[in-house]
Amino acid sequence: MKEAYERTHNHFSSMFTEDQVTQIVKFVMGQLYQGTDPGTIGNNLMTKFATILTPQQMSLFTTFGTTVTFAIGPTGITKFLTSLKTVCSNNLTPMMIQLQDYMTELKSNGTLTQEQILNNGLYNALTFFSVTRFTTFCCRLKRFFNNKEWSAFYPAINEIVMYNLYNDQCKTNQGSI
Repeated sequence: MKEAYERTHNHFSSMFTEDQVTQIVKFVMGQLYQGTDPGTIGNNLMTKFATILTPQQMSLFTTFGTTVTFAIGPTGITKFLTSLKTVCSNNLTPMMIQLQDYMTELKSNGTLTQEQILNNGLYNALTFFSVTRFTTFCCRLKRFFNNKEWSAFYPAINEIVMYNLYNDQCKTNQGSI
């Protein structure tokens, strides 16, 4: 779990504690192990987030939403969330299905314990979440927005996600960095 925390902290977001990352990883890996549909896992994860975020962390999300709403109107945050959901689904669902298939195969062999299977799954998930993958994910999200919209999201999003590590490598849908 330490590796998952370090990967998250160094390449995605420094706002989450090690305990929170551990809870999230265990939750998702457990859902994958049980064969839960990836879309359902995403919905369940939002509920899980709501139970583990501190008031200070929740205020960062509120501030981001308020900033976006004032900058580009009430549809701005809706567009952001819809785009985020699309990018997450398109990029994470295939990986989640592959992990589920892998864990199902390991379970059917009957030679490994649940803990060993989950550890193997975590190793594969960490392999997926490389710096290149974070960059790809961030660029795909940024491409949903025009320059005005992106200037409202960025740098406000940096309070939540370390977009500053990837922003200069990505273009908006108008082709601007």
